[in-house]
Amino acid sequence: MAKTFNELIDKAAQFVEQPLSFSKDNFIKEVEEYVKSLDEKRRNAIIGFISPQGMKAVKYSELPQVLRNDEDFFKRYVNALAKMKKLSIKK
Repeated sequence: MAKTFNELIDKAAQFVEQPLSFSKDNFIKEVEEYVKSLDEKRRNAIIGFISPQGMKAVKYSELPQVLRNDEDFFKRYVNALAKMKKLSIKK
């Protein structure tokens, strides 16, 4: 299970590159484990993404539920993390 942000990035890249390797629910469980590993200050931090509908701001503690309920946000979040993996490989 993902305990670090880098592990979460790896899982997102795997999800994008090998979509049959595990399900959306399994990825969200990875996010839940990552969120649980954060200290309280970090769990209350806000992350944001820009979408065609505007800006979306979410606390890390709310992230798993938002990923379950908002398919567009899920896709953007996973793709953003997967791109971080690709960027880090090129260095």
